[in-house]
Amino acid sequence: MTRILVAVLFIAAIVTVAYTQKNPTGRLQRPTKTMPDPPKILSFTSTPERIQAGETVTLQWSTANTDQVIVGEGHPEWLQTRGEAIDTPLSSELSGSLQVSPSQTITYALQAKKGGRSVFKFLTIQVTSVPTPPATCSITGQIFGKLTWRSTDDRGQPFSATLKRMYMRSSEGDERVNVRLQGRTYTFTNVPAGQTYKISPENFRARPMERTVSCEPATVHRGINFELTGAPPSG
Repeated sequence: MTRILVAVLFIAAIVTVAYTQKNPTGRLQRPTKTMPDPPKILSFTSTPERIQAGETVTLQWSTANTDQVIVGEGHPEWLQTRGEAIDTPLSSELSGSLQVSPSQTITYALQAKKGGRSVFKFLTIQVTSVPTPPATCSITGQIFGKLTWRSTDDRGQPFSATLKRMYMRSSEGDERVNVRLQGRTYTFTNVPAGQTYKISPENFRARPMERTVSCEPATVHRGINFELTGAPPSG
């Protein structure tokens, strides 16, 4: 009986020494669990990053070690309260691309899942509004009567004058613009709206000598006609 007791104590001592060498603290350690690798988002990009409203942008992404992917409109602020960040899912491909045409600046999110773990990545597309073109009008009319007139200048010398251009100036300034006659017709285009303009056949005598037009947006003011009655006062 004594020999058996001595043998048991001897074996216990050997086990204790071996365990102490592997675990100097002498404390019992639980087996370490190996956590699975998390899902990975390799890339999430947009081409281009800035567009005008109505244009198209391409989202591209690539993931690894992933069971599920969701791409959609993103809300980073939701992560703190909901644990989710995607409002409207648009795609579930693990890797792929998607074309979108946002009408305003927007954030898109990519969520990659593996088991119960998720990772997110966000990108923002800057969308600028299309500039509104300035409001304009057109002014058009015809010239009646002779276009070429003969007369004499201040020194009594004969000259010939032919009307080739019509002139326009704004009531808000003295700068004049002109257009060439096309046959007997003239047309001023892209005239800034909201102003009043005076139209005339330069120095030719005409009936009337000048006409006033209030330029209304997106309007073609027709029938602004003149009848020439004589040459300019001098050549």
